Amino acid sequence: MKTNTIKRAFAAMAVSAVALSAAAMNASAETAVGYTSTGKAAGFTGASLELTQTTIKLSEAGNAQEITLSVKGDGVKYDSTGIHVQFDDRLELVMSEDMGEEVVAVEKQKYGTSKAVKDGDNGIFLTFANDTPKTSKATGSPIWTFQLKIKNASAAKAGDKYPIQIAYTDGDLFDLKGDANTEALRDYAFSNVTQGYIAIEDVVPTTASTTTSTTTSTTTSTTTSTSTSTSTSTSTSTSTSTARQSSARATNKTTTSTKKVSTTAPKANSPKTGVPGAGLAVAGLAVAVGTAFVLRKKED
Repeated sequence: MKTNTIKRAFAAMAVSAVALSAAAMNASAETAVGYTSTGKAAGFTGASLELTQTTIKLSEAGNAQEITLSVKGDGVKYDSTGIHVQFDDRLELVMSEDMGEEVVAVEKQKYGTSKAVKDGDNGIFLTFANDTPKTSKATGSPIWTFQLKIKNASAAKAGDKYPIQIAYTDGDLFDLKGDANTEALRDYAFSNVTQGYIAIEDVVPTTASTTTSTTTSTTTSTTTSTSTSTSTSTSTSTSTSTARQSSARATNKTTTSTKKVSTTAPKANSPKTGVPGAGLAVAGLAVAVGTAFVLRKKED
């Protein structure tokens, strides 16, 4: 019973995950400017239309940027297109070169018939028809390129963004002639658009690291000063005490040495007065010698 409950819970979670994923995909899909879906693409998977999104440095604001119109779909076939592109009025079209001629846009594939023309001051119209179908790739298949640049580059600033958009006009096409799904193919393409832009990158501030460095330096300096002061005071007191003890020992040694010198002096004169009776014996010997000398003189 418990196992079945757990299985049902995991199944419900899986369904919810799929629903959320589908909702996210639908939320990211755009329709072309001015287009209202006919509903023909419901349950149908076709090919989407994409324009270049590019971010440049402020120093590159005066340079022309190449914009590509691509078709993205896994093996989806088509043979006729008619697509309007409009761009921000702060941008201007720069003519491209193709086979030695100046053209509005360069075709990226070989078409039976094709045409690229200006459409007002800030738009172009790109169209072609082919006898055999073209096949789109999942990674994208370029069909046209053209060049745009910022009109007043000196007025551009960090963070500026210049939109480039697919704008639907009644009669525009993305078809496969004679195919039963051609209307679904067209509805899917204009309902799944990635619009383009030229943007100038923002400037990132760098002030936080300076504040942190200053705080750390101040704390370290204060701690070192306190530690040194305490160490010096203890060392001086100990040194003074040691010097006094050494001086006292030196004085005691001097006094003792003097007493020893004084004590040894009398030993050098001990033959005179140090041994009792020694003087009397010498005197008696002298008297005996003198008496013998006198008696001998008288006998002579």
